[in-house]
Amino acid sequence: MHLTTQLLSDIKHRDSFTAYWIGLFSWGSFVTFLHFGGYEFQWYAQFGWWDLLTHFVSGIGVAGILLVGLRHTVLPQAPVSWVFIALLSIGAGFEVYEYLFRSFWHSWTPIYYAQDTAEDLLMACTGGVVMQAWYRAKSVRGSDGDVSVTAQSAD
Repeated sequence: MHLTTQLLSDIKHRDSFTAYWIGLFSWGSFVTFLHFGGYEFQWYAQFGWWDLLTHFVSGIGVAGILLVGLRHTVLPQAPVSWVFIALLSIGAGFEVYEYLFRSFWHSWTPIYYAQDTAEDLLMACTGGVVMQAWYRAKSVRGSDGDVSVTAQSAD
């Protein structure tokens, strides 16, 4: 519930973090378009890299939500491993959902499915690490006078 509490607090105060949340929700809309557009227009089948792109940009978005939403719990200078492990866990949960409730993979061999899952998780985690690097750089610049992603209180 900490993420929800942080989001509501930021919106209530209409501070600079409101812009981050708007950006993250916009990014989520973009990811949703990539995913459902990929199904609707057969881009997953037409472009072998579409799935990789979609997972990469989703990793950026999920990491952004975690980094902004947990900014008072996890410092920007935290090890990259925490965002990698968080994205790996969230992504693995999605992959289990996909395995249980989607039928598109039924024609895949177990080896192909395992390879696809590993690639999906790697791309999402890579996107998360890229977001953490940006977040860390933005926080450092913020200490020199720009808007810092860690300078505001949740209250």
